[in-house]
Amino acid sequence: MPQMRVSVVGTKELRRKLAKLDPGFNKRIMVKSLTDCAVEIHSDATRNQIRRGMRHAGIHATKLTSRNEGRGLIGSIGLNKGPLPGAIEVGTHLAYGAIHERGLGRFPKRPFLEPALGKVGSKFNEIIVKNWKKEAGL
Repeated sequence: MPQMRVSVVGTKELRRKLAKLDPGFNKRIMVKSLTDCAVEIHSDATRNQIRRGMRHAGIHATKLTSRNEGRGLIGSIGLNKGPLPGAIEVGTHLAYGAIHERGLGRFPKRPFLEPALGKVGSKFNEIIVKNWKKEAGL
C-alpha cells in the first residue's frame, strides 16, 4: 500500500500539525485516496478493457467482448470498501469473471482488471499527493 510519512524536527506545534496530515496516520486521506484509485481502475476496466455492444461479434483473441450492453460482467464490476482504511478491492462476484481474467479451462486469458490496474497504477502517487494537498489546504 502506498504510504507517505513526514519527519520534521521543529516545534511541538509544527510536528503536531504535520502529523495530522500524514496519510499513514490520517485515515481520511488514505480512504479518499484508495477510493479514488479504485474508481479509476473500475472506470478503465468497464470502459476500455471490455469491448461493448458486440452482441453478434465473434470471440476476440485477447480482449473480452460484452454481449449484454453493459449488463452481465461489466455491470457486476464493483468496489468492495470492506477492507478500508488499509485497502480496497475492485472485482466481480461472477465466477466467469475470474475464468476470463486468468484464462481457466478452455477459455483463453482475456484480462480486464489486470490491464486496468497496469494503466492506472502510475497515477496512484499523484492521487495520494492531490488528496494530501487538499487536506492541507494547499
